[in-house]
Amino acid sequence: MGAISAVLVLLIGIWSIGLYEITESTYAITVSMMQASTLIVLFQPTASTTTKGVLRGGGDTRFLMVADVIFQWCASIPLGYLAGLVLQLPPFWVLITLRIHYVIKAVWMSFRMQGDKWIHKVKNV
Repeated sequence: MGAISAVLVLLIGIWSIGLYEITESTYAITVSMMQASTLIVLFQPTASTTTKGVLRGGGDTRFLMVADVIFQWCASIPLGYLAGLVLQLPPFWVLITLRIHYVIKAVWMSFRMQGDKWIHKVKNV
């Protein structure tokens, strides 16, 4: 799904930019941000499926809460701040750093699912 979404973003995105009258520099920035989104969307379905579906359904909610907080506050936000405001990198890299949590989640949660720590028995109350 990520690969299909990436292709659609590139194909439809480039076409849709042509619908607007924008400057050449705005066009270049928009294309670069679409390319960044294309890279991230490759990882996004895996991250979302494992965190919102499989692991949460297995009862691993505490681990997911901690992981979400760590990835957001220790990776995405500081790296986005560093890339955009300190290093003043191009928009492509700022967007990649702001969404890097999807890449980290996709990899880490795939490893988490290899074990059985995420499966919790249902407790009758």
